[in-house]
Order: sequence, then C-alpha cells, then structure tokens
Amino acid sequence: YPCRQSKESIDELIHTHQIKHSFTLQQSKTAIDSGVFHNDVISFGFKDRLFCHQQAFEDQANQLNQLKRYYQDLYQHRLTIIEINSISLDEAVDTYLFNSQVIIHGNHHILICPSAVKENQKTQALVTQWQEHGYFDSIMFVPLQHSLMNGGGPACMRLTLILNEFEINQI
Repeated sequence: YPCRQSKESIDELIHTHQIKHSFTLQQSKTAIDSGVFHNDVISFGFKDRLFCHQQAFEDQANQLNQLKRYYQDLYQHRLTIIEINSISLDEAVDTYLFNSQVIIHGNHHILICPSAVKENQKTQALVTQWQEHGYFDSIMFVPLQHSLMNGGGPACMRLTLILNEFEINQI
C-alpha cells in the first residue's frame, strides 16, 4: 500500500498548530501490507495505556521505550504499554479489535468492540483478559458490519468530550 502520511506532512501539522509536545510512531511496513490503513486498526490509547499489536510500529521496542520515557518526563506518570502477540495481523485487521472505543460513564469504563471481536476465539479471550486485568469494567459488542463496509467503526467517534450535567442537558 502507498504511504498516506509523510513525515513532512506530520511535521508541518505540528508546526502550523504550534503543538508543544508530540511523539510520532511510524506504522510498520508489515502492518501496512497486512491492510492496516489507519493507526486505529493496529493500536489505541486510553488514559495511561497504549494497546498495540506487537508488529504495529517500525523499530517497535526502541520506539515504545522512548515513548514511555517521554510520557514519564511530560506527565510524571508511567505509561503502560500492552503489546498484543496472541493474534496475527490478519486477525487484528479482520476483527477490527483495535478500532474498539472506550466509553466512560461515571467511573465505569466500557470497551465497545465490533461483534467480529466476539466471534473470534482469540480476540474474545483477549478482551476478556483485559477486563479481568481491570483495564475495563465491562465489554460490549456491537454489530458494525454495515458501518465498517462504509468505512466507519466505533473509533470513528473517538473524540471525547467531558460534559457536566448542565452541558449534557443542553444537547
């Protein structure tokens, strides 16, 4: 697959928007050749955690170690990286596991996954394990075949807005 975002375009974006703190990870060519066309097909972050496939990024071990140090320096808090090696790249792409979305309701963290995640034994076991480790309070599965066929998934709404009761009532 051809390159969609160049280093130069990312650098220009950072410069134009005067972004003070940034860290760029390059997707691995192997992942791209397996059908990973967006980062949310191979990884996602939630709070102080990064979930990613073991073949998500170029020079992954070194780059993730640098990211952890950068995060620690910036936030004085540890970044936890959950690298997934129990599923293939094809399974990650086919199930859209990493395209899952986290919803926070009160203090309850819900992971919303495409139903294909539940239909695959390995990805079902993986999200169950995440829940058992306390990363999420509950897991929901949503049939997204039609949305995915039209280019969308749960992560297409990844923008998070924290609203108080008054603001919610204004919607």
